[in-house]
Amino acid sequence: MTSRRHHLIVAALLAASLGWTSTVVVAPRAYASTTHHLSGTVVRLQGATLTFVQGSDPSAPSATVTLNVGTVLTSHHRPVTSALLLPGARISVTEDPATLVALSIRVSPPRLSHVSGVLLSHSTGALRIETVAGNPDSIVSVRVAPSTLFSERFLTVSATQLEVGQTLHVDVNTFTATASLVRMSPPKSRHYQGTVIALSTSSVTLRLTSTPRGSLLTLRLTPTTAYSEHSLTTTKAALVIGDTVTLTEVRNSATLIRITPPKG
Repeated sequence: MTSRRHHLIVAALLAASLGWTSTVVVAPRAYASTTHHLSGTVVRLQGATLTFVQGSDPSAPSATVTLNVGTVLTSHHRPVTSALLLPGARISVTEDPATLVALSIRVSPPRLSHVSGVLLSHSTGALRIETVAGNPDSIVSVRVAPSTLFSERFLTVSATQLEVGQTLHVDVNTFTATASLVRMSPPKSRHYQGTVIALSTSSVTLRLTSTPRGSLLTLRLTPTTAYSEHSLTTTKAALVIGDTVTLTEVRNSATLIRITPPKG
């Protein structure tokens, strides 16, 4: 036995007698993440492809992720559908990096700003609203789109109900700068008195005895126009040229015509 080997055997026996053990230091194992976590703001959903930007700047570089039947969509911890993936919606995506398929998406509604005022003019693409009465500097233009919704008296209506002079309350998607909901205040009714000087199947013309006295006023007659005489319901057949009437008008249509019975 060599001297070196003898020394090793002695050292080993000594270590065993003292209860020493050898320790192997193992480096922690690095695990590759199996998912990616992304967040941002929806630009559009086209088919199964969701395009979004990180942050809330519409001009920022965009990214895409694919949805499939297994993608789980939630909002406030409740299941939702892809209908909530509107432009401007805020999302948090868990993605499979191998397939670029979204495993889950948490959705929050778009951020909104609010505009209220009087409608000065409107087109298919925009509303001009005066937010402070009589102040030209307060006029703003709000874009509208096919997705813009309109309501009146808490019910859905169409853009054809818009009329200059109406008071509007508009929710604006801050990401797209487009109106998401336009709420119209119910129109105010006006009352006139006068004499019927012209009458057709669809309109009536009065010479006013109320303000502005002597002026002519022509209003539409609709299937919902109501007629009254002697404080009781009657029909349009009771209305003739020369009648004195009190008329209620909303949006250039006669809603109620009260025929004053002739004296004598």
